[in-house]
Amino acid sequence: MNKAKWDSLPKDIQDAITKVNTLENAKLLSRSWEEKATQDLFQVSKGKLESYVLPESEVQRLYDISKPLREEWVKKMNAAGKTDAAKILNRIEELIQQTRK
Repeated sequence: MNKAKWDSLPKDIQDAITKVNTLENAKLLSRSWEEKATQDLFQVSKGKLESYVLPESEVQRLYDISKPLREEWVKKMNAAGKTDAAKILNRIEELIQQTRK
């Protein structure tokens, strides 16, 4: 929900949403959705799924060709007054690198 929509809601509705929109509920919902998606995928595939891992060279190629998109995002965020965009992107890239090791 965007901020303008949120601000347009009556206070009692905001309070009701805030009351149920807890971190614990988010964890429960995401766990539930993940389990359901896994079950559905298994049913569709009849258990005949094969895992495929992209070769590191392909991962690197995709990363390299997406560099202009990442740079453009930082420029747009900076222009919108979000001056920590480069820092955020760098942190995301650090986390991605950690998962690739």
